[in-house]
Amino acid sequence: MSKRGLAIRLIVVVLVLGIIAAVAVRVFFLKFVRVPTGGMMNTIVPGDQLIAFRLLGSPARGDVVVFKYAEEDDASYVARVIGLPGETIQLEGKLIYINERPLDEQRVLVASGDNTLGPLKELSTESSGPYRVYYVKHSFAEEETPAETSGDIAIETPFKIPNDSYFLLGDNRENSYDSRYRGAVPGNRIWGKCAMIYVSERLPERIFKKVQ
Repeated sequence: MSKRGLAIRLIVVVLVLGIIAAVAVRVFFLKFVRVPTGGMMNTIVPGDQLIAFRLLGSPARGDVVVFKYAEEDDASYVARVIGLPGETIQLEGKLIYINERPLDEQRVLVASGDNTLGPLKELSTESSGPYRVYYVKHSFAEEETPAETSGDIAIETPFKIPNDSYFLLGDNRENSYDSRYRGAVPGNRIWGKCAMIYVSERLPERIFKKVQ
């Protein structure tokens, strides 16, 4: 075989192996996720498209993950890991207790109104923590309304998270259909961790923003 023929074969082999590697990464280690709803605003707004990487270990508290509520689900969901396997979680007002200790979160108050498109209008921040979560600032009359009707979280009895599951919440705490309503999520249904916004349909300035 001539040197030219050998070189061509080598190039073909490299290209084929490259394509196989790219497909393997795409199928097994990389996922592109479009978020159409507002349950994670302002961390993620409707129309943001995310790059997520496959988890090779267990998710950590605070991770924003891609998961399914049920094996038969066609859709994937995005939420934040709040409670870990075996922990006891209790939610009261804007506070979350893990094993009877309050969880550190930056609680951002936002203006009321149409919260379906985002971003939410931020007014003030309470407390501190490694990530930000959002609550509507209600009027004085609304703040006197009982928690179950005002939009605040309320779980009077501490909930023990199963040993193989995680408690996931959306950052837009008053507009997220999450583990408060659908239960803890088994670890084998959590696919990976969201890393970055690669496209934003409404807000181009969000492109390449890290998800945290």
